[in-house]
Amino acid sequence: MKLLINRYQPEYSLASSLLVSKSNLYVTVKHSSFPTAFQYSTINALVQGYFDGSLSFAELSQKGDVKLGIIDGLDCEMIALGGADYRIDHQGLAQSTSILEKMPAVIPFQPRILLALPEGFSYLQLQQVLDKSLLNNNHIQPIRINGHFYDLKVRSGLKQAPPYLPPVDIIKTDRIIFKHQDTEGTLVGFKTPDYMNNLNVPSYHFHFINNPRKFGGHALNLKASNGDTHIASAHQLKLRLPNDPAFNQLNLSRDQLEDLEIVEKGH
Repeated sequence: MKLLINRYQPEYSLASSLLVSKSNLYVTVKHSSFPTAFQYSTINALVQGYFDGSLSFAELSQKGDVKLGIIDGLDCEMIALGGADYRIDHQGLAQSTSILEKMPAVIPFQPRILLALPEGFSYLQLQQVLDKSLLNNNHIQPIRINGHFYDLKVRSGLKQAPPYLPPVDIIKTDRIIFKHQDTEGTLVGFKTPDYMNNLNVPSYHFHFINNPRKFGGHALNLKASNGDTHIASAHQLKLRLPNDPAFNQLNLSRDQLEDLEIVEKGH
């Protein structure tokens, strides 16, 4: 397989956001010599059932034009491209969001690598190629991929009501999965270093939306014919934590990698 890798400094900024519920994860990469990722809350809070969002789309409107995440209360997956925000509902359909809706996490980025992916790659092969192409394995790496997908397996969420169950229990009854074939679309996500596994989802996490912006979801598996990939890197991380009774009572030192693996991969 032949790869085309081009490192470059663009004249524009893309914002890719990844959200993980009121584990309000907000990350933004600034235009500077030291791009900075800003994160609100932790993935361990989400895994324990901390779902209340606190950031509205109105508040996030100046933070970038590409985002992904989960709506308040685990209500739908969320992704944004080209300045438009979309919620992927429990039927897998994309709808425009309200500026009053709240979400937990965002990641804007400034891409520095353009990577042309080989013909006919699987989700595992995609990750293997990305592993060889990343700028720095110790940094947060936002990623955007435009391509044609032969097969695609995605999921979305069903809105939950308090008192919330942990996600590992929710997916036992509310596991909503969709399969699509021969579609053009975009994956947005990031690679988080393993040493940050208590803060964010370690390794890769992607959301998908098709080109007509009609359907999408959290990517579980895929096979694609080709893909143009943009990769960025954050050299600094600023972490801000919620300060409310629900968050303050959590035990965030617990090892939750096993539950997180089940939640992220859907099995």
